[in-house]
Amino acid sequence: QKLNAECSFRKIAKDLGKSPTTISQEVKKNRTVQCSGTNNKDT
Repeated sequence: QKLNAECSFRKIAKDLGKSPTTISQEVKKNRTVQCSGTNNKDT
């Protein structure tokens, strides 16, 4: 939820008592991409 609210890794790390680097690495490792529903192949 905090990522969707555009909180910084630094703020999330502080709230969780972790390093911002740890948060960044975990997000990159577990990130999923959501499609917006638009199709740019035919432009």
